[in-house]
Amino acid sequence: MMAKRGPATISSGRLVLVLFFLFAFTISDFSEAVAGDRLQVIIDTDFGPDVDDVLAVAQLHALADLGEVEILATVHTASFDYGPGALSALNKWHGRELPIGAIHTEGLYNVWLGEYTKPLYDNFPRYAGMRETVDDVVDIYRDFLSRADGMITIVTIGFLNGIELLLKSPGDTIDSRTGIELLEQKCAGIIIMGGSTTDNTRSWNFHGNSNKVVERAARFVLENWPATVPMAFCPSDGENHSWGSSQWNRNNPANPGIAVGRDAPNQPDGHIVKEAMRAFGGVHNGAGIHLADPATVLYTVRPQRFVTRQGRLIWDVSDNGATNWIDDPEGPHIIVDGYAGTSQELMDELEVLTWTEQYSNPGIN
Repeated sequence: MMAKRGPATISSGRLVLVLFFLFAFTISDFSEAVAGDRLQVIIDTDFGPDVDDVLAVAQLHALADLGEVEILATVHTASFDYGPGALSALNKWHGRELPIGAIHTEGLYNVWLGEYTKPLYDNFPRYAGMRETVDDVVDIYRDFLSRADGMITIVTIGFLNGIELLLKSPGDTIDSRTGIELLEQKCAGIIIMGGSTTDNTRSWNFHGNSNKVVERAARFVLENWPATVPMAFCPSDGENHSWGSSQWNRNNPANPGIAVGRDAPNQPDGHIVKEAMRAFGGVHNGAGIHLADPATVLYTVRPQRFVTRQGRLIWDVSDNGATNWIDDPEGPHIIVDGYAGTSQELMDELEVLTWTEQYSNPGIN
């Protein structure tokens, strides 16, 4: 296991203003264009607040099974102690033992959530343990970026605190380059679940229930990400559009097919995704949640399915996790406006991926 790292710092001299580089490819599929035929992804998840993280990671595994993406590592940026182990259980269920990284910063939440992480940790085979026993998230990022064969795409569906620490990281025994230098040379781009095009609207992943630690990280990443590395935002539900619901027992006869996970009742008891949804729904009385995390993963791998715009996402002067969007054909950012088809077609595509398992746990029956 890699050694834990303490709080990282960065000299002001490292943060230089870089002229924006105008990329010669279609802005909607920058990840595919830069990465070439081999899309390599590290997924960064908070894996605890909502069950959509389980769906998103399961769907990413399905896309990997289909040969559309290679998953290099899964990292956990949240304060839930059982999150990394639960994440490793989901990876193992899909036949992969991937490196697990975790953030060791405390206080990323000021409310207790994570109802499904302990049941997954306790009841499913896994290869990683509690948050304090796994590798540091920055070490995972730096290690893979340092020795990458090709370019790496980062998709983050949680808080940006791990990315903040990567940006601030100095050269070390893993690599003499700073985090910013590694990203400039080895990162195909980052896709972030969060950001809003509605003025002064807050994204959960940018404020974390008004958590200043979360807000600070989101602002730092937004304002210090290397200008030559593409950056896309997939806004969360209720801001620009609705991605639909994950509630499989929503009991909505007017629109019974819209929810992803609707086939869960037909899956065997002991199916890890079904059990995660059951644990979450049991606490929240079957409440469904938005599907911005799965939509972000799907955009990462199948960008042609989505409608996007180019421009600039800026931090709002309120300094509370809100952002503003400026349309600009030469701007450094991409906003994912929505799915190119209907909401039902998006739900159907995600539903198929949720239960597509070439390497599922042979122990279920």
